[in-house]
Amino acid sequence: MNYKLILIFLFILTAHLVTAQDNKYFWFFEKGFAESDILYKPQEYIGQEKNFDNLIISAPLETKIQSPTNGTISFFQYSYLNSLNSSVVYERMPTNYKTDSLYFAEQSINDVKFISLLIAIKTDDGKVVHIRGLRPTKSFKTGDKIKIGDIIGKVGYFYSKINKPTICFSVSENGKPIDPMSPFGLKSGFVGNNRVKNVTFLSKEEANTDFDVFISALKEIMPDIYDFISESEFERFIISAKEELSTQVHIRDFERIIINSINLIRDSHLYLLSPRYSNKDSFTTPISIGWLNDSLIVTRTSPLYLKYYKRKIAEVDGISADSLKKIIKTYINPTDGYVVSNPEFVLLTYGYLKYCQYKQDGSSNYSLNIKFDDGEVKYFEGVKISPNSCVPLLPSWKEYALINRYQKNYLIDSLDKQTAYIGLSTFDLNEVETDAIENFIREISKKQTPNLIIDLRNNSGGDVKVLSKLFSFIAQEPFYHESYSKVNKKGEYEFFKYCTNYNNDATLLFPDYHKIHNRDGFYKYNKDEIQPDKATNYKGRVYVLTNENSFSASTNFAGLVKKYRRGVVVGRETGSTYHQLKAVKFADLKLPNSNIDVRIPMVKTVFDTIVNDAFPWGRGVLPDYDVNISLKELSFENGDSVLNYTKKLISETKYILEQKDKNSETFLNTDNYLKYTISIVALLLIVVLIVIFRKRFSTIK
Repeated sequence: MNYKLILIFLFILTAHLVTAQDNKYFWFFEKGFAESDILYKPQEYIGQEKNFDNLIISAPLETKIQSPTNGTISFFQYSYLNSLNSSVVYERMPTNYKTDSLYFAEQSINDVKFISLLIAIKTDDGKVVHIRGLRPTKSFKTGDKIKIGDIIGKVGYFYSKINKPTICFSVSENGKPIDPMSPFGLKSGFVGNNRVKNVTFLSKEEANTDFDVFISALKEIMPDIYDFISESEFERFIISAKEELSTQVHIRDFERIIINSINLIRDSHLYLLSPRYSNKDSFTTPISIGWLNDSLIVTRTSPLYLKYYKRKIAEVDGISADSLKKIIKTYINPTDGYVVSNPEFVLLTYGYLKYCQYKQDGSSNYSLNIKFDDGEVKYFEGVKISPNSCVPLLPSWKEYALINRYQKNYLIDSLDKQTAYIGLSTFDLNEVETDAIENFIREISKKQTPNLIIDLRNNSGGDVKVLSKLFSFIAQEPFYHESYSKVNKKGEYEFFKYCTNYNNDATLLFPDYHKIHNRDGFYKYNKDEIQPDKATNYKGRVYVLTNENSFSASTNFAGLVKKYRRGVVVGRETGSTYHQLKAVKFADLKLPNSNIDVRIPMVKTVFDTIVNDAFPWGRGVLPDYDVNISLKELSFENGDSVLNYTKKLISETKYILEQKDKNSETFLNTDNYLKYTISIVALLLIVVLIVIFRKRFSTIK
């Protein structure tokens, strides 16, 4: 036997196995990988545009494209690139490219040749791969499963600045671009955003530079930063903050100044992407404290300190309860506008942890020296913990935290013959999920189920298109989802040079926004009236559950229900403002010296311009039926308090009329309104006739 041949064979087999193991993704073409396929790599320039995170590949026109990975379709639509960082998405469902191109030739102002299919596939490990430049071979729904090697389309044209057939491949993880070449085992020039130096102190000059960049970028990029604070008040804060930067500054203190600046703007979509300051050692507290009904109390404890549960607190570390509350408010994440529910929830549940993190003495070991209202003083020593571990506190708030947290993004159920239930943890639903909800609504409509509960508690928001579609299933009249959108500039933002997700070449981010006479910024008005869905339309009573963690799209949905009198809202004020949000596009700013990352919203979306008692300015959607938060609700002592209360409302047939009486407002149905109007008119006619009769009678005399 030729042992040399065996060794060579084993070596080749081993090399092949290693390569197959390293190369997690299949190459796009049946012929296999060729270096000549690659046209542009990350960090290379296409003309004067820098290609940051794309792998751009050429192939003969209409070459079949294989899926490089297993996953789920999360996006499947036509788009057109204005630049590498700006695109227009078309609503038309991709089916047949020849037919679709004829449609675009009639409808689109863009070069039809470069309108191509964009497919996004969410992989099993949570990454998202994006493939542009395709022409469809079949239609996919979002939510469809796809296997590695499946044909997903054919090669088309990716970008007007590349006049040859190409596709573009990119990968993201947690919303951040990652190297698109390493999954194929290829060397790359990709430069990620995670290579940051550890910073402990900033010089006076470094701190001032970073603060100036932050404030200037904020003013340039974010529309209407003075919605909830006056310009003069904000400028006074800037002067005060600059005085704190007169000497060397610890990164912890500089981060606090940035957080305080953000808090003044009062917009939850303006925030630090990841705090730069953290301790080497991890600590936690053996008790939890918080404010309930203006009293500072012990809300949970470790088993060792159960006797202190619910005890009222006078001081913490020598700081009075009222003073401590003011300190903690400067550390907690900002709320939207004048929303009350979310800050109150944070102060009750975990706000004290921010105080522990940013203690003025710099210890941050999470120890608390507490004086109770009866005079007893007790020292609770912080507990050192290993990463990803915790100290169990009682009672557990696990069931409360898991409300609307399912294995899927939604839950549909029939609670009984009278009541159906839809729980939504997000509005980022794919088409398969949306279809399942539509089928459920169609089913309960046929059964004439009289009550529908839509649970939006702990719903962080999502896709406004999904929101509008779901509302059309219950709407009884045409509706508008939004009024208009505003941006500061259409493009050419100076401070993009400090951003990790845009560059100075992004000149046409908002091509469909226009200037309005005597108004700053650029605007896009929405004139599309949305019709109730004819095929699927529920006509029964609707009860929408909200709480302090109902954000963005969940606030909008609850607002539509209340505005169009399509149901009642039960629970607590939503966490986002009703009238407007700034949550469409974001610039991720990296401050050059501190490496602090700040996400700045670029688009202001106005949903409604009417302000009244039902929708006060700067507040979230207020419930028609309030359920004040309590420790019993958090601990699920009596089950799900808000859901149980809603079931009680249903059993007592309390709905819109009762809710509006409670608000001391007069709301009548159409029949009653007509009767009321006729009665008033009749009364006025009687008065007029009496006056005329008296005048004539006097004349006769």
